[in-house]
Amino acid sequence: MVSNNDIKEEFETFNTVWKFFKEVLPVHSRQDDAYWNDVIEQAGRICEEYPTELCKDFVLIILNELERRGKEHDSKITEQI
Repeated sequence: MVSNNDIKEEFETFNTVWKFFKEVLPVHSRQDDAYWNDVIEQAGRICEEYPTELCKDFVLIILNELERRGKEHDSKITEQI
C-alpha cells in the first residue's frame, strides 16, 4: 500500500519536473549549446533531488520530448533556407 508520504513525494517530483518542462520552453535549436547545457544541468539537479526511478523516467520523457522538438525546430529552419 502506498503511504501518504510516498504520494506527497511523487506529487512533488511530478510538480518539479512539470515546472522544469515549462521553464525550458520554447525549445531552442540543437545547435544552441548554452540552452542544452542548461537543460542537462537542470535535469541532473532534479534527479539528484529526487533519486527515484519515477523521477528518472519523468526526466527522460521530458528530455526525449525536448530533443524531438529541437529536431522539429531545426528542420523548420532548414526548410525556410
